[in-house]
Amino acid sequence: MHRLIERSKTGERNREIFAAIEGGESVESVAIRYGLKPASVSTIIRTEKHLRAVCPFPAYRALRGEDA
Repeated sequence: MHRLIERSKTGERNREIFAAIEGGESVESVAIRYGLKPASVSTIIRTEKHLRAVCPFPAYRALRGEDA
């Protein structure tokens, strides 16, 4: 159960990072704020784009405007 909680927090963080980038914040400033390397932030952005396009989970389906 502990791993599920960690994943949930990480997923939430990744969605926050993606939202910050969508809002116009730079990769470098997001990396500093979250204590990550810019390359890690870029990987998170790429992964979130993919998840938003294909993930069947309700949260991502809602982002695509599909019924959850």
